[in-house]
Amino acid sequence: YRIYYGRAILPDPTMVTLSLGSIWFTLVFQANRKFRYFVLSLVLAAAALLVKPFAIFLLLPFVYLYRRKIPLAIVYFVLAAIPLLLWRWWISHFPEGVPASDWLLNSNGIRFKVACWFWRFADRLGRLILGYWGLVLLGFGLVRPPVGKYSYFSIFFLLSSFLYLFIFATGNVQHDYYQILLLPSVSIFLGLGLDWLLFHTGFMGKLLALVSVAFALGFGWYFVRDYYNINHPEIVAAGQVVNQLTSGRHEAALIIAPYDGDTAFLYQTKLKGWPIMEGNINEMIKKGADYYVSVRFDDLTKSILADAETPEDRLAKQAKNPTYVPKKFTLLAQTDSYVFVQLVPDRLL
Repeated sequence: YRIYYGRAILPDPTMVTLSLGSIWFTLVFQANRKFRYFVLSLVLAAAALLVKPFAIFLLLPFVYLYRRKIPLAIVYFVLAAIPLLLWRWWISHFPEGVPASDWLLNSNGIRFKVACWFWRFADRLGRLILGYWGLVLLGFGLVRPPVGKYSYFSIFFLLSSFLYLFIFATGNVQHDYYQILLLPSVSIFLGLGLDWLLFHTGFMGKLLALVSVAFALGFGWYFVRDYYNINHPEIVAAGQVVNQLTSGRHEAALIIAPYDGDTAFLYQTKLKGWPIMEGNINEMIKKGADYYVSVRFDDLTKSILADAETPEDRLAKQAKNPTYVPKKFTLLAQTDSYVFVQLVPDRLL
């Protein structure tokens, strides 16, 4: 799970990395009192919040670390939040660029329902992230006696992560990548549990630790391996054709690649454009659309095809065939899986 989402194009892994860096430099600052580490921690915290404001749940453990220096903690959080607040003020001038986010909280009323507990803790944490057997290590990590100078930091860290699960209930049920934020705190307790079994128990404890690690990794791969599958190869094939026909000539052109708002199809074309229709086809052309590509032969695609000039039409036009009927668009490629249409004349590309 972590390896897959660590290489996905998402802000979450970067947010987690920056947050952990800020925590680390805070610990270093408290150990040697050098002000530069406080500044480094502050910069990383501010960057984490800018990348994704959800980082606040990874930064909440600072309350524990600064529990004896509350004024310093207040200064820290205020300074870390200033860049985010300035950005929110700026982007508020362009509301069309702010995606809807209220639905992430509890838009479907699922927060404390049984289904919500199942998806968050049984399916995502137990099955997908920990491969079932990682729960053994997590359990031993939770029940072992607190150790170390920051003995309760890990507990506070885990509770703040779980608070995120409950606050953004709908988001965490509908998106499995939202649980990336849990990985640091869960990893700490996996380490504590593994340490306890390997170095504080007898032979059976060590055997249980090794079996749990092996099974957790094995089952984790078993469930995550399907994430690497290309479930819709037609978008890849269509994207390659678009790229082949436009590369080096019309790379600045804009394309419509409707895919229910998912940019995966648009990404395959290597062009800028739209992953969804924002009006009818004439309105999209006025917005600058030059091409249309689709892997679905829906009503819109059929209507565009009906008004697209085929190679046969071009031959009839050249031969001045009286049966030739002028068409508005130009068909560039078509198979049983996809269709690629030019929406404007060559001179307007």
